[in-house]
Amino acid sequence: MQEADIPTCHDKHVSLVEVDVDSNGGGELIGHGGMSISIVSPQLQYLDVVDCTSLVCLDLSLCQSDCHITLQNCPSLQRIHVPHHGSGAVIHFDSGHHMPSLQVEGWVELFDACWSSGQFSANSAGAPWQGVWVSHHLKDISQAFLSRKAECWIILSPATPHLVIDAPQVRFCYLSGGNQLETLSIVSLSSQLPQIEAQALPELRSVDIHSPTTSLYLRDCHSLTLLSGSVTDLHLSHVAQRADTLRIAMTSERLMLCHSKVEALDINEPTELSVLHCPSLKKVTLAPMTTVQCEGAVPESLLGVATVVVDESMVKSLVSAYPQYPDVIMVKLAKLIPSMSPSAPCVKALQLLQQLSELGAPLEQLWKIRLDLSAMHLAFRTKRRRDSTSKTAVALSHWKWQLPDDLCREGWQSDYQLWANCAPVVPEAFYYRHAMVRACANKPDGLAMQAVVYAMARHSDLTHNDELDLWCEVMDVMSAKEPLRAVNWASQARMLSARYGRYQRLDRAYLAACEQLLHLKDLVDVLVRIGCHHPEIRACLLNIAQRPWYWREERCDDAREADHYRAKAIALAISRAV
Repeated sequence: MQEADIPTCHDKHVSLVEVDVDSNGGGELIGHGGMSISIVSPQLQYLDVVDCTSLVCLDLSLCQSDCHITLQNCPSLQRIHVPHHGSGAVIHFDSGHHMPSLQVEGWVELFDACWSSGQFSANSAGAPWQGVWVSHHLKDISQAFLSRKAECWIILSPATPHLVIDAPQVRFCYLSGGNQLETLSIVSLSSQLPQIEAQALPELRSVDIHSPTTSLYLRDCHSLTLLSGSVTDLHLSHVAQRADTLRIAMTSERLMLCHSKVEALDINEPTELSVLHCPSLKKVTLAPMTTVQCEGAVPESLLGVATVVVDESMVKSLVSAYPQYPDVIMVKLAKLIPSMSPSAPCVKALQLLQQLSELGAPLEQLWKIRLDLSAMHLAFRTKRRRDSTSKTAVALSHWKWQLPDDLCREGWQSDYQLWANCAPVVPEAFYYRHAMVRACANKPDGLAMQAVVYAMARHSDLTHNDELDLWCEVMDVMSAKEPLRAVNWASQARMLSARYGRYQRLDRAYLAACEQLLHLKDLVDVLVRIGCHHPEIRACLLNIAQRPWYWREERCDDAREADHYRAKAIALAISRAV
């Protein structure tokens, strides 16, 4: 488009029009033949302008500051004036068969337009622009354009291979359409949170930004190969379909790549990278200190590095597909699950592994995947760098998970069940019980102990010997602890009383732990719950009475209470068995 002066609403005769305003502040202007029209209805807030084919300038500066304007079949329109105060005008423009070309003066909150072959929408997100300039088939940006103080530029189908924007007043720049633009250079923009958005530029190959920019959004730029400069947020969607490698030599705090078919990604500067549903991406080169989050397919080069977000539907689909494609599923899981190391994905990973063990998946492979997951999970929370061997050693010697509070029980129980299934056939899992015992002993009121106690409470005839050995070791360790130091042991001991009598060796260890750790009141209560008809329970009650006085007083609040429970223990021990 050749540069021409856009007339103002005061260049020619101005028609002063008073629009009838309804109770909602709305009015309409239909078929008016004037070229320059000034609306003089102060209460007008909503205006429909239709079939004003000669209209060149529309002045609404006397209307409400947040006026909403809808324009249709106004092919000659070149300038709109809206109030220079308030929250900004909202303008909807249907330009028919031609792309719009006009200038808006005043505060604008939102401007959108549509025509027979396209559309766009620009939203100030609550910070209205001081003016909007819309142009199409632009060959260059002359001084005449720069003299306009519009803070929002909308450039449609630029007709130049290299566009340079040097506009210190511009806060928002939107480019869209056309097959000619190959290079975009931003020399300067406003310092007030500037934004650049470019869509549907299939030949755009490079973007170079020399001005600090808040955000850069690129969509449907299929030939994109190079980005350079500096932004705060970089959002790339459906880009680089025609390029083998996308090189990002741009400094950014956050970078999102989504729904793109690029095969290789080269990032030169550290950033927070999010990769969403890019199944063609095979190779990723990252700068040091880059953090990665993936959703959907995960490139092999990011496995062990990226945080993988997996929703519940994906977990269920993998589990349901295992019986039909066991080998394929296991190969995928071996790469996928270790990357699910952060808290919430880790719970789903443990549940998935446990379910697969129930479906007959190879336990050796499941245990290896579980160790890799644990290694990544623990390494994720330490600042010291470790090699892979050291990470695996830590995973083998620690039973520890940092899981969300609302999901911790599900995660710990799934992991425990996985161990119970693997221990009989996997030597590493069998010896891992030592790490589990240490975890319970080091924190008797912790989640590890809660998982073991819950498993003990579900003791049945099908319980495997490895579980029984683990429980006995945990009880033996607990019985050696100082009295009254296990905060939640009373409630746990009451829970375990229901399983008493199913395994003699465990019963003895359990009673020894209760006798050592419980307050005398709680100990007597647990023994009564089990039943005084058991000979060993009566023996335990008599033992309470025969202990030295200081042993009882150590487990009571005072000497009087100690004497009371000594007498009660004697009475229960000699009472007739029920």
